[in-house]
Amino acid sequence: MARQDLEFVAEMLAQAVEGSTKQSRLQKGMALRQEMHQALRDGRQFDHYRMKWVSDSIDKVIDFSRNICRDFDAVHPEDMASALDLLDILRGAANLIEQNLRQK
Repeated sequence: MARQDLEFVAEMLAQAVEGSTKQSRLQKGMALRQEMHQALRDGRQFDHYRMKWVSDSIDKVIDFSRNICRDFDAVHPEDMASALDLLDILRGAANLIEQNLRQK
């Protein structure tokens, strides 16, 4: 086999391994998500790095949302952003993410 052919085969094998590793990691995340949701529904604590990550991420989204409101209020002093406006923004973002998931 020519060197190019060997490089191609090596690249295909690397992509296959990477794909299966990515799939395995996604499956692990899905299982942990389900476990976390079930624990929360049952009123149990879910002391896990994933729960801390979710909690920390929520805090970051809230901080970012405050900045969005401040920016809007600074540009439009005659108007004022509200918590309901933020919910509209977050719902719109969630809808876009869900549409993207359905397309895959």
